[in-house]
Amino acid sequence: MLETLTGLGLASAAGLNAYIPMLVLGLLDRFTGLVDLPGGWGWLGN
Repeated sequence: MLETLTGLGLASAAGLNAYIPMLVLGLLDRFTGLVDLPGGWGWLGN
């Protein structure tokens, strides 16, 4: 049981480490002028 919970905890932390930078970039593109994403990445700011 402990191995399963450890695995789930590590997997969710790895997922957040991949998701949070993209979220921050999207928010910066949408609400500020600090980031200007190229055309192919425009969906990230929506």
